[in-house]
Amino acid sequence: MAGLLGTVGTLLSPLLFTTQPQASLAACSALAEYYPGFTLTYASASLNANYLYATNHYWSSTNQDATPACVVFPTNAEDVSAVIRLLLEYPSVPFAVKSGGHNANTGFSSVNGGVLISFQDLDNTVLSSDYRTAEVGPGARWMDAVGALEPYGLTVVGGRLGMFVPNMRALVY
Repeated sequence: MAGLLGTVGTLLSPLLFTTQPQASLAACSALAEYYPGFTLTYASASLNANYLYATNHYWSSTNQDATPACVVFPTNAEDVSAVIRLLLEYPSVPFAVKSGGHNANTGFSSVNGGVLISFQDLDNTVLSSDYRTAEVGPGARWMDAVGALEPYGLTVVGGRLGMFVPNMRALVY
């Protein structure tokens, strides 16, 4: 019986998670004021597609168990800097940054009761003018980076799984 109740509690905890630490709520409120279109709190965004993607797509399912007080979606380096500067005003608030969600260490790309900074909107791939290097955003998936470089006959090396693309040459560094 206790095992069943524990399982049910685990399944329902994200739906019932309404108590957040005061400092986290204050930080989320400040972020929501600064980023009204990019910050999503759990209570108001639990069915939002961006929120669900940010909190549920992890390589390691243990990271999925964390429920952040809010998620912020910066769109450029200046946004990231502003978020970090604001979080420095709330030193007791835990935060994590999520790129692809492949870190198996709990709390490295997920946070329970704190602020999750999701890089999913920083997903662009920009090829240099000399075609020798590319800047790949921290939220980019390898498939998207490969797709952006494919028209130039280039590819990237990285990741665990992927598809083989014949007749491609890697970027020269």
